[in-house]
Amino acid sequence: MRFNYQTDYAFRVLIYLLGYDGAQATVGEIADAYGISANHLNKVVNRLAALGIVEARRGRGGGIRLLEEGKQWGLGRLARAMEPDCEVAQCTGSSGDCAIQRACVLRGYLREALECFYRNLDQRCVGELTGSASTSANLRKLLG
Repeated sequence: MRFNYQTDYAFRVLIYLLGYDGAQATVGEIADAYGISANHLNKVVNRLAALGIVEARRGRGGGIRLLEEGKQWGLGRLARAMEPDCEVAQCTGSSGDCAIQRACVLRGYLREALECFYRNLDQRCVGELTGSASTSANLRKLLG
C-alpha cells in the first residue's frame, strides 16, 4: 500500500501544524520546510480546509491553522477522504477488468487487507501524529 502524494502531503501539513502548537503557518513555509511544491501543497490545503480539518485564510495575515475538530479525525478516515478511489491492485477497483475476475479470490483478499490497513489507522487520530511534547520540539528543530 502506498499513499498518493496528496495524502502524503496532507499528513506532512498536519504534522507541521501540530509541531507548532496551534500557530498559523503559510503554505510557503511548509513547502520550504519539506522541500516540496507549493502549488501541490495548495491543492492539499484546500482539500483539508474543505474537510474541516484546517482553517485557511488568504491574503495579508492569512495562513493555515489546525482546527480542534481536525485533531480528532482518525488517520484512516483522513486517508479515505484524500484517496476515495484507492486500489491495492487494478482488479480491486470498480473499473477492474480482468479475464479471471469472476473466479479469482485474490480480489477479495486484497480488499480485506486494505480495510485492515484503514482500520489500523482508524485507531489513531491526527492529534497523535507528533507524539509527546519532546517529539514536537524535535520536529520544530528539524523543520526549522
